[in-house]
Amino acid sequence: MQNNNSTFKPELQQVKNIKTVMIDNVYHIYATRIDNRPTCCHNHKMQIKDYRVVNILIPSYQGKKVILHLKKQRYKCRHCNKTITSQVSEVEKHSNISNKVKQQIQEKLKQIKSFKQIAKEEKVSINTVIRIIDKMQVQAKQDIDTSILYIDEFKGNIQKEKYQLGMYDKDHNVVDILQNRNSQTIKQKITQLKIQPQIIVMDMFKPFKNTVIQILPTAEIVADKYHVIRQGVWSIRDLRVELFNKDEKKYKDLKKYWKLLSKNPTSQFSDKQKKRLKKLLNLDENLKKLYKIIKEFYKMFEVKRHTTIKSKIEKIIEELIQLNIKQSIKLANTLINWKQEIINIIKYKINNGYVEGYNNKIKVIKRVSFGLRNYERFRKLIYLRI
Repeated sequence: MQNNNSTFKPELQQVKNIKTVMIDNVYHIYATRIDNRPTCCHNHKMQIKDYRVVNILIPSYQGKKVILHLKKQRYKCRHCNKTITSQVSEVEKHSNISNKVKQQIQEKLKQIKSFKQIAKEEKVSINTVIRIIDKMQVQAKQDIDTSILYIDEFKGNIQKEKYQLGMYDKDHNVVDILQNRNSQTIKQKITQLKIQPQIIVMDMFKPFKNTVIQILPTAEIVADKYHVIRQGVWSIRDLRVELFNKDEKKYKDLKKYWKLLSKNPTSQFSDKQKKRLKKLLNLDENLKKLYKIIKEFYKMFEVKRHTTIKSKIEKIIEELIQLNIKQSIKLANTLINWKQEIINIIKYKINNGYVEGYNNKIKVIKRVSFGLRNYERFRKLIYLRI
């Protein structure tokens, strides 16, 4: 056993340090509470009855655990025989962890760390970290502007609910994290907002749209640009897979160079890529025609005026219907159902881009914690870390 006197003496209020000793890489500070006697009957000072030693965990020093062995007085009133134990401001009553350690844990909960890592750094148990976050009062900002509301789902797998729903305001602040994406849950939350949304940005999930139309019939819905473009990518993918499954030998290049077909048709291609792409498109006439339509589909979002995009959508829908294959009909129906919401992308020039970034961060929070089962803790961590 290592037993060395140390010069380390932390500044503690209402406490008089006697000595500091290091034993097995742990600092042990022996101290006495400064005698400050309370008064009782007829304003008489109480007398010291006896002493009690309590062990208190205080912030670590040089990465080593520090335990304060504090000798506290117990007082007794000589008139009514009332007995009380003295307290210090460093620690709450009936607690052996100092307030400073708890504050450091609260600050570290704002960082993307697991409960286990925080507990290891602060020399406490994981249950202590969990108790602290459970006691924390964490809420969304009060002065949020929900005239524009962004909503998007993410996979959280919390308390038997596979998907949770994030809501964000005009200034990208978190409005709330809903436990599920059920219509009733969304309705209840939106009706509670002080400022009713005039514009709602969402992905292309039909139940979201139906719910918003029911409770806010005058609100404008804006489809997220990323999810709209993804519909075009998926149509090419579905046709490519269908062709490959028909004849693996003939269409083997469609599997080998699938990334080339998934690339934005309006982006830059090298000479080698252009040559290979031309060869792929010549494999099937329908693939060639659909790819040409998807190229116009991408260009549609480059226009500046929402009146222009309307005519372009109608033209693309017509071409998709004329192509008359399963993939083109499916895409045409999607564009018909979400026509006005797609036009609103150009009209309002907003999208869910930053929300997707938040979703990625939420996934990191979940992954670092190796999954979270408790909804309230998960919700608090999102408020603290976004």
